[in-house]
Amino acid sequence: MASLMLQYDRPTEHTRNWADYNGRVRDWIARLLQTPGAVSFMAYRTVNGASPNTITMLDFRTLDDARQAASSNHLKTIL
Repeated sequence: MASLMLQYDRPTEHTRNWADYNGRVRDWIARLLQTPGAVSFMAYRTVNGASPNTITMLDFRTLDDARQAASSNHLKTIL
């Protein structure tokens, strides 16, 4: 198994934007899991708000699948 790790900051300053953000993230997760070779997706949030405050792992069956995904238009479009 091989993983792609993504790090980013999710919005924290405006709680009114969380519903919009969460709606977009749900779509991202589904689309990420449609990447050829992807088998799982996990997201971790920091407890102290340090940046980056979100770290995600997109797991693949093989190293070749992960390498192909990393340079694919499919992932570039999502990310």
